[in-house]
Amino acid sequence: MGIVVSPAELPTAEVRDLPKDGLVLLDVREDDEWAAGHAPGAVHIPMGELPARVWRDLMRRHFPGTGWLRLEHETLARLAAYKAERGHLGNDEAMADLLSRAQEKVG
Repeated sequence: MGIVVSPAELPTAEVRDLPKDGLVLLDVREDDEWAAGHAPGAVHIPMGELPARVWRDLMRRHFPGTGWLRLEHETLARLAAYKAERGHLGNDEAMADLLSRAQEKVG
């Protein structure tokens, strides 16, 4: 395990003393707490929304024009097996193949 620091050992600063350029103050309090007052220029993302928002923003920044899909572990394992059986290198290729086969059955 890495270095463990107690909350009392963490450095603190007043918002007014923080640098004005290149710094984003992220306020993770709930909506009612934000509405009661917040630092000027702060960005509000409630803690409950933070993981999804961070993921969505990272996807937009690093994989523009793509989407993401949540799959159960078992479904991912079956997709990996499908890819391996057919020599597909990526999920896009495997999904295109699956969709094509499904279309053949329907059409």
